[in-house]
Amino acid sequence: MNLAELMKKSPLVRGAVIAPSVVALVFGLFNLTATPDPVAAMRAVTVGIVNQDEGMPTPAGARRLADPIVTGLTAQLPFKTETFTSADVARAALDDGRIAAALVIPADFSRSVATNTPVRATVMNSDHLSQTETQLGRTLPAQLQAGLSLAVVAARAQMQQASAGITPVANTVAPPAPAAPQPPVVVGTETLHPAASAATLAAPFVLSFAGWMAALVGSILLFVGTRSQMKAAGVGMITAARIAVPVVAALSGGLMAALTYATVTGSWDSFVELWMYRWFVGAAVMATLTALFSLFGFAAILAAVPLVFYQGIASGILIPVAATPTWIAWTNDVLPLSEMTTGLRTILIGGPEGSVPWVQTSALWIGATVMIAAGTTLYAKFAPAHR
Repeated sequence: MNLAELMKKSPLVRGAVIAPSVVALVFGLFNLTATPDPVAAMRAVTVGIVNQDEGMPTPAGARRLADPIVTGLTAQLPFKTETFTSADVARAALDDGRIAAALVIPADFSRSVATNTPVRATVMNSDHLSQTETQLGRTLPAQLQAGLSLAVVAARAQMQQASAGITPVANTVAPPAPAAPQPPVVVGTETLHPAASAATLAAPFVLSFAGWMAALVGSILLFVGTRSQMKAAGVGMITAARIAVPVVAALSGGLMAALTYATVTGSWDSFVELWMYRWFVGAAVMATLTALFSLFGFAAILAAVPLVFYQGIASGILIPVAATPTWIAWTNDVLPLSEMTTGLRTILIGGPEGSVPWVQTSALWIGATVMIAAGTTLYAKFAPAHR
């Protein structure tokens, strides 16, 4: 038997010849096109603005110094802004993930500027969003404090220059400046859902990628192992095995994920819920990948491998979903990737009530089992060598 005959009789040998070229093409193409653009990712981020400034009395009427300052500041920011009527409304938007952070201007902003006392603003952020949004939320207080401080210093200088032509208003005389110098603006931070540690912050990406990778390996082994037994075991048994094995494998895989996370972080409170969730999601993911192999054979590698390696981008783990490259963004219309990510972050870090996607994941598993049954039946019908 020569090499040509061996390749003709063994699909695995043919795969060994073809696979390196396919892998080079797939990873080269997808890595180059899936690299997040920092500018595009930042443009997809929205920061809320809550301007509660009540203004200060002047001979011409109330004057809100925060209005021109906020307008000038936001015009220079690299991300989008959205105005909210109150801190509670902005907090709800942050909890739902519609914004990455929110700047809250206090009611006494103008009075503090006029009386030369420190202005105290607040940035609301959260760690339960994508890594890009979380990092922005953590660095935003310092950035806004610097920008607001420059604007307040400029406003105070203008007021001093114009003070000679302004008639003092009763009860608005500025008190003496404090003896010790203080920063013009102090921006505090309110973190809605803080991560307990750096490991907790990284856990959504690590656990999600590990779960998808485990599902890929398991689905390939399951497909290869059951395909060779199609004739001996029968279509019904092979279908049952392809449906049952992902459930059993995900049970132990979810346990390992929950044990590892709890041991590393010391967070045992969410152990059972995390285990059940990883079991639930792992079974649905492995069933989905098994369905692809049942329907398309080894050609499913072309879809399964990119999905496993780049689901972190499509699902909003690394960057906002709105910044997902077009070629992979459509997966969120077919699979509940972003919902599964949100559910995992909710369990690990926190999030709005009802954000764990039990229903969507159940629908994914049910759809995958139907495709497994259909794919296995069709394969047995049209590939008589394995019947």
